[in-house]
Amino acid sequence: MQHVKALGKYLSGFPQWKEGLPAVDTTPAIPEGCGLFPRGVEVLKRQEDVTGGVQLRLRQSFLLRRTALRTETSAGWLLALQNWALENPPRELETVFGTNLQLRLEKGRLIRAEQSGTATYEVAVIIEYTKEKHQYEN
Repeated sequence: MQHVKALGKYLSGFPQWKEGLPAVDTTPAIPEGCGLFPRGVEVLKRQEDVTGGVQLRLRQSFLLRRTALRTETSAGWLLALQNWALENPPRELETVFGTNLQLRLEKGRLIRAEQSGTATYEVAVIIEYTKEKHQYEN
């Protein structure tokens, strides 16, 4: 849960973000609501040294969903968020996730448009990072 909260805080730093911190595992049905859904962790690489120290390269995936009033600027918000993330590396997330952190927001799309005038958008949030565990036994 610490990872989700830290990521939500980082994303809420986007200048056009008006929603407050995103909800976890749910998207509020009200206009201007955001939800962040953890999708799992994948081990990309595992290295062990002679002292038992282990270094892992991990990929953690999330899905960000946003419900907003359907306007011409709603889809632009998603693109602007993706560009903002490229220009603002999340250095503060390294204390929570690990070192050599790389964040990507990709595959942004409209998933649902309602007759009521709202639309739901989603974007995949991918974070790759390195974790090290040191084991020194005598």
